[in-house]
Amino acid sequence: MTTRISLGIVDNTELETVFDSLWPFRTSDETKGNIIVFANNKRRHWHLVNRSYVVTIVGDTCDFTGAYSLPLTAVANVGRQVGSLPGGVEFVIENDFVTTITALGTHTIPCSITTMPEIPQLRKSSRVVKAKVGGKELRMLLLAGAGMPFEFNPFRDDNTSSPDFHLLEIADGNITVSSDWSCGGLYNMKAKVVATTRGQGTVKMVPDFVEVLATCGDTDADWTLAFDLDDPSRVFAWCAKYRIVCNAVKNPVTDLRERVQEILERSK
Repeated sequence: MTTRISLGIVDNTELETVFDSLWPFRTSDETKGNIIVFANNKRRHWHLVNRSYVVTIVGDTCDFTGAYSLPLTAVANVGRQVGSLPGGVEFVIENDFVTTITALGTHTIPCSITTMPEIPQLRKSSRVVKAKVGGKELRMLLLAGAGMPFEFNPFRDDNTSSPDFHLLEIADGNITVSSDWSCGGLYNMKAKVVATTRGQGTVKMVPDFVEVLATCGDTDADWTLAFDLDDPSRVFAWCAKYRIVCNAVKNPVTDLRERVQEILERSK
């Protein structure tokens, strides 16, 4: 990378959004400590991946092309000072390094060119269940239906003391989230909010879904939640700023379908 490539000037609002999203990925082996910045439809995108979920943040307009893998530190070191950066920060790629340029100074760290990330897509089908809900209602739904009970002690030496999944149900103009904390000696919880829905169904969310939405949730935005009844292995959530795809707990039918498909592929 001998050519100087500017990823654009990132204003404080976008920088803060990306920085806040880094925390669940900080110690993740799957990200290998990197964030991918790529251009799509002339807008800057920030892409984070771990074993449980994918987060893509839609940024401002940009002029560059391609995709670049940056250490999380490249964002974190300027993100920590977001309130003290008049004019935002410019990310510049040159000679296999990324330099962040601010009114306070510069910071340079190695980076690399990478392939464009593959973002999981939700197919268009009448079997796809959807719900549209406000960000504040979504936050309340997740915290009340799947958040840790106030009495729960997270420091217990008992690996079975918290649920392996939470139930997400979309039906009849409502979204319901419920969780069973009897494994921790407590009780069942259920929360429901009004939403604009299409179809009905239930999917098992992994607990990480609650964490990532709490971290990345834009409470001022309208959110859409969706899953495919024929392939309920993922839950999709998106708004204007975020696109989140989180693994769901697979059911036996899905597992059987995948095993059959693997056998057929091997026999070709």
